[in-house]
Amino acid sequence: MSSVLQLKKLKVLNFRSIKNQEFYFQDFAVLIGKNNCGKSNVLDAVAILLEGTAKSVEDADFWDKSQTIQIDGEFHNAKNFLPLCSEKNKAKVEGMISADGVLRLRRKYGSAVEKSGALLSYDENGEDKPLATGIDAEMKRFLPEVVAIKALADVSDEATGKTTGTLGKLLGQILESLRDKAQPELDKAFENAKKLLNVVGGKDERVQELRDVEADITKLLQETFTETSIRLNVELPDVKCLLADVAVEVDDGCVTPYFRKGHGLQRSLYLSLLRALAKRVRTAQAAVHRPIILLFEEPELFLHPSAQEQMREALAQISKHNQVLIATHSPSMVSIQNFGQLVLVQKNREQVEKGQGRLVTVTISKESPTAPSQDEKDLLHILNLHRASRVFFFRRVLLVEGPSDVHLVNAIAVQLKFGNLEAKDCTVVETGGKEKLLTFKKLLEKLGIVVTVLADDDFLWRGADPALKGDPEYSQFCEAVSKFGDKSKARRDGLVKDAST
Repeated sequence: MSSVLQLKKLKVLNFRSIKNQEFYFQDFAVLIGKNNCGKSNVLDAVAILLEGTAKSVEDADFWDKSQTIQIDGEFHNAKNFLPLCSEKNKAKVEGMISADGVLRLRRKYGSAVEKSGALLSYDENGEDKPLATGIDAEMKRFLPEVVAIKALADVSDEATGKTTGTLGKLLGQILESLRDKAQPELDKAFENAKKLLNVVGGKDERVQELRDVEADITKLLQETFTETSIRLNVELPDVKCLLADVAVEVDDGCVTPYFRKGHGLQRSLYLSLLRALAKRVRTAQAAVHRPIILLFEEPELFLHPSAQEQMREALAQISKHNQVLIATHSPSMVSIQNFGQLVLVQKNREQVEKGQGRLVTVTISKESPTAPSQDEKDLLHILNLHRASRVFFFRRVLLVEGPSDVHLVNAIAVQLKFGNLEAKDCTVVETGGKEKLLTFKKLLEKLGIVVTVLADDDFLWRGADPALKGDPEYSQFCEAVSKFGDKSKARRDGLVKDAST
């Protein structure tokens, strides 16, 4: 059973390119699809659901300005995180969770919405259930903290707000254990500091300079209010506040803040932080802590192939205790382990008023596909980068046996003046042998990809029978062929046409 507070189902209506769509996520969800298909919009919808405000949505975010934006989320394993709630509100939060541990939350935006952007709950029938007083603030202790890393974000805005920046949040997660360990020692230091800066237990042992300043201000105030005096009380920060202001400087021959370095170094720094966080996750204690949900656009950017693999492994490790959603164009981000967590996103053209076409984001992976079988895992080992990129980023796939078949099919398409197949969103992929054709087909169909198999006639006698013997058309065809003796006679009689002839 997952130990993650998991956003299992996301439903988005009327938000940017998403008209009405449901998305299903696992602990580590990998959104793949072509450029500008709406992957970033999906991640932004997640961020708005968790941490949105009334100002999170603008007019340009409405797919249809006359309709309401609605973002729904089903969070599983919610009861495991009730210890994060205050005792005052724990029972109220628990009452929002269904018997099977699902917490349903919603945000709505639009002119017709009474409190646009307010966090709501909803029941199994989809009916709104406004939160009890004070629960909205309680949700901030309970729900995952959003850590969003954009594809080409300008991180310089973090220079003036380290506590809210992405890097600051990552550092906070990494240094989480340091807080508890450092607090006792710092408490002793703070106790001594308090005596130097504040009146403690009625004793004034403060430094003379501070008492002199206080006396000067009191004297000047008493010129108008004779019976009045002031007391200066210095508030000391706790460990959490101290660690929130940790600055990261990079020395690459010139010591400067990280946000003044290039995108490549910044991306590598994020990788280092994520690997450090993954290491902490592996050694994490059993205590319940507020989780994060990591929303990462194109984590492969500016990283060489081996670093991309390190990034994938770090993200997979983090997903054991925190949900990770990434949007990627790189086959390096897809492995056998997360193949069952792929979400294929694409855009379809939909007719609207006056016959005009409008692009909408959809997912062709409805429920998350099941994990691959052993045969399919073996097949994935031969799925090199070239094949993977072609398979996952086209709507239709034509499977053939070998590389010569790929060239033959493309040449036929040109000869018939059909044009470039890939321009028509179809790709031809070789599988390395006829015995892999049907297994590969089933594997891709789990993801919702439209797959067609093209094979020579010897496929009927070597490879097809185990998979198609229950098909009535296949049985009738084989029976007809058998009447004419061996395969060569069947060819002569014209019942079976070999591509080589």
